[in-house]
Amino acid sequence: MKIRKKLSLLFVAGALLPLLIVTYFHHTSMRKLGSEIGRSSQEKLTLLTQEFLRKIVKDYGRILQRDKSSLEIALRIQAREIEKDLAKDSKPFSEQDMKFPDQVDSDKRPSGDTLSYKHLSSKDSSRQPIWVSYNHPGIYYPQGVIKEDIKNDIKKLDKIFNTYQFIYHSYTNFIYWQHTSFESGLHITYPAHSNFRNEYDPRLEDWYIKTKDKDSLMWFVAKDEATQKMTRILTMPVHYPDGSFAGVTTIEVPFSSTFQALELPYPLGLIQDIEIFLVLFEKTTKERQGELKILLSKESQGHKSSYKDHIDKKNLYFSLHDSDKFQKILQDTSSGNSGVQKIEYQGEEALCAYGGHMAGEPFPIIILPYKQITAQSTQLQNLVQERTTKWLHFSGFILLGAICLSTLLAFYSAWSIIKPVTQLASSAYRLSQGDFDTRVNIQSKDELQQLGSVFNDLGPKLEENERMRHAFTVARETQQYLLPKKAPNIKSYDISGMSIYSDETGGDYYDFIDLVDIGADHLGIAVGDVSGHGIGAALLMASARGVIRSHASGFSQDLGDLFAMLNQHLLRDTGTNQFLTFFYGILDSETNSFRWASAGHDPAIWVKKRGRECQELPNTGMPLGISKEASFLQSGPITLAEEDVVLIGTDGIRETRNAEGREFGRDRLEQILIQNLDLTTKEICQKVVEAVKDFRQDAPQKDDITMVIIKRCSDDQKNERPYFISLL
Repeated sequence: MKIRKKLSLLFVAGALLPLLIVTYFHHTSMRKLGSEIGRSSQEKLTLLTQEFLRKIVKDYGRILQRDKSSLEIALRIQAREIEKDLAKDSKPFSEQDMKFPDQVDSDKRPSGDTLSYKHLSSKDSSRQPIWVSYNHPGIYYPQGVIKEDIKNDIKKLDKIFNTYQFIYHSYTNFIYWQHTSFESGLHITYPAHSNFRNEYDPRLEDWYIKTKDKDSLMWFVAKDEATQKMTRILTMPVHYPDGSFAGVTTIEVPFSSTFQALELPYPLGLIQDIEIFLVLFEKTTKERQGELKILLSKESQGHKSSYKDHIDKKNLYFSLHDSDKFQKILQDTSSGNSGVQKIEYQGEEALCAYGGHMAGEPFPIIILPYKQITAQSTQLQNLVQERTTKWLHFSGFILLGAICLSTLLAFYSAWSIIKPVTQLASSAYRLSQGDFDTRVNIQSKDELQQLGSVFNDLGPKLEENERMRHAFTVARETQQYLLPKKAPNIKSYDISGMSIYSDETGGDYYDFIDLVDIGADHLGIAVGDVSGHGIGAALLMASARGVIRSHASGFSQDLGDLFAMLNQHLLRDTGTNQFLTFFYGILDSETNSFRWASAGHDPAIWVKKRGRECQELPNTGMPLGISKEASFLQSGPITLAEEDVVLIGTDGIRETRNAEGREFGRDRLEQILIQNLDLTTKEICQKVVEAVKDFRQDAPQKDDITMVIIKRCSDDQKNERPYFISLL
């Protein structure tokens, strides 16, 4: 987009800014108000509903516990009365108050019997009611049991009908069947019926065996023999007067009887699409938390409710798409805890409330659609948004007219600014192509004229910077050319050197000097560090290199004289503005001796293979180029043993700092040398550089890093000496 159009848009924006701001803030505030009202009401309704649901499931849990306690009391009474009957003397047997299976026909209606719609047979898909009798209990005995053998027990139980009838009618809404099964094989049931399988033997049922084993009151979930439906069975052992085990008496409770107690109060009872499940926690495998098997379900639509029985359906389990929320529900329910979770159910948000329970007992899950809770707040929020949108449309027509008028005025005003800018753009392009003599002529008497003046001064400065950049490039190439291109070839020694500059050009220097005039086995090793960086330091380093190379052979006997001569040379050429720390040593590979002189340089480190200890090679004088009266001494010689290492480096290694301002330090450097003493000098150089970089991390490199490493090879290393030169 051209500047003229941009400026026009800028003028339009400036003219319309107050109106836009007012419109924007009014619209935003109204939308925000609607959102806040909706969100606040939704949060409050959600919290109230969560507390309501939590109270409902807790109250239902208390109701279940109350009903459970009542049934347990009833069973204890039933067991007590049976034990009283067992303690009495036997009376003459009469079949008047009891009926055997051959006296009750399940297909035809006997005299006095009732067709019970409470007891629906599940033996086929039709679920037909069965004939029962409330006028007497029924007697059943398994195959293999002789009728005459159980008559003695029957004679003692002449009052059992009264006990059964009293308890049954006291808990009509809860009790399905009442049973008493004896070790002798006698099985008494109320109401009387004949729906027993031929092979049925209650003494082999799990609830009978476990109750006999535990000898205490217990709860079970098991299949009812008469209807083949899953029910809850409450069991308790009965004993003979001598305390011996007589049998088990039970009360069967259908799941629907406990589920009917869960009714949603006003106003939740009026909400549509509420679903209530009665579930049972089932532990599966160690890898899985468990599953929630659905026993019954109830759908509420206003005042109408419908029940669905899922007890006999296999593999019908409650699950959620949100695995994390479902795992939380499983974790709570496996521990018997209640709670309320916000979940996604059948593609929509909903509140899920689940009740507390004892292990092995069913408990309710209530699913309440979230949209039903927030319907009113959503309606209010939509109303605010609708009114805001209408007002925004009205404001839009006003803005459109203002924009048209402002645009016409803006286009006429923009041209006075565009012309100087176009001239600047054209001249800037020529400047980028290398035309440093290009100029502009702007007479607008404003900031654009000042910008033109700055632009006219830019060409000469760019030209000067280009010359300086070229000079730096030439200096860097020259400096790198002066450093060694390869390691010296000296027998029995592995020598490597490297230099890493922190600037385009650096002040560090190292060199290897062949001293053939004094012997083929002699090598001069020099490492220097000029103060500062840049062109000046590079030139001083080059000057010092030339002097050392020219006079190294002539001053090989006394290195102190060589340093004194170099000091005078530097003072004559540079004055005292710059100085040079310098280390120079002569290695004699024939005698394995090393002598040196050091002018204020960072002390070299001698690492001894034997004992793996470090020793510094100390300075022998002050830095070069500071004082005419300075004196310098020669030190050594030292004798290098096999696999001894000498590192001659600049202070850029030791004084490297990290982002926290801490120094790398000599101790850390010595540890690296000791740990890598068995490596080649090339590998040792790389280890040192890696350690320095890891220590510095993101902090900038502020000084040059230069090092030369000398290692005397062992006998098995003399034929392979990997030399390493690095120029960075």
